Amino acid sequence: MDTAFRHLHMPSDLACEFLVVFARMEYALKATRFAFRNRNDIFASWDRFANEAHERFHAETSEELKAAVDFLWDFPPRKQFLADDERVRFRDFEIDPAQRQLQ
Repeated sequence: MDTAFRHLHMPSDLACEFLVVFARMEYALKATRFAFRNRNDIFASWDRFANEAHERFHAETSEELKAAVDFLWDFPPRKQFLADDERVRFRDFEIDPAQRQLQ
């Protein structure tokens, strides 16, 4: 198992736990009203979920959660996109002013 995660620079058990939680969350979004379709493909609508969950999300409920939120604001993940050369590339995350902060 460790060889699959050797380039992540983090413990493999932590990476596995993240993947399991992420997959379950994405499925839950798709199985509810937080999904959108493109022909026969279904995608999780993370932005829609973030916009609707914004009022219920309270980062200050724990120091650990607040630290995690602050970290994501300070070091946002990059987003994938399909470049003109048909290759998957990454771009910096840009905050959409039309979206809620939880985005």
